[in-house]
Amino acid sequence: MSASVDSSLNATSPEPHLPSSDLLTDLSTMPSRLTIFAIVAAVLAILFSPQIASFETSDSCIVAAPPQFVKQKAIDFDFIRSVQATGGSAFLDALRLSRNGHYFSASLSERDEYLELTPPRRKDGVRKAKVVHNDHWKFVYREDFKYGQRVMHWISVRPSGKHTVLEYDRRWKGSLGVACFEVDGI
Repeated sequence: MSASVDSSLNATSPEPHLPSSDLLTDLSTMPSRLTIFAIVAAVLAILFSPQIASFETSDSCIVAAPPQFVKQKAIDFDFIRSVQATGGSAFLDALRLSRNGHYFSASLSERDEYLELTPPRRKDGVRKAKVVHNDHWKFVYREDFKYGQRVMHWISVRPSGKHTVLEYDRRWKGSLGVACFEVDGI
C-alpha cells in the first residue's frame, strides 16, 4: 500500500516549469527598470541642476575722461536713463539706490545693499539687484532669478594713457533646462 501511495503522490505533484533558453537570453539583455530609472534621473539632474550652464557677454569702450568720472557716470541712474530714452546704444542698466524711501546714486551703495535697476530693454520693468563689490575701480552687482538663475554684472574702469577704458561684463549661470526654454534672466 505504501508503494501505491508514493506513486500517486509523484503523479500529482507538478514539476517546476523551466523557461526556455531563448527567454533567458532575452531577459539578460533587457536593461532593468532600475538602470533605466538611474539614467533618466541622471539626465534630469544634469538638465535642472542650478549653476551648471553659463553665458557671458562683455562690452567695452574708451572714454576721454578720468576713471572716477567715467565710473560715476556709468552707474548714474539719470545719465543712463537719458541715453536709453534717446535710443542710444546703452548696454548698461540704469541703477539707483533706495534708502528709507529716498533715491541715491548707486555709487553710494555698500556691500549687500539692494538696488533698483532698469535694464536697457525698458519693457522688462524695474528689477532688484544686490551689490557685491563697490570700490574706485570696480562695481559688481548680482541679480537672482527663479529656478536657481544668477546674473553677475561687472562694471570696471582702468586708465589707459589719457583715456579710460570702461568694461562691462555680464555672466549668467543657471541650469541647462532653463537655458533651453529661455526663461527670465538669460
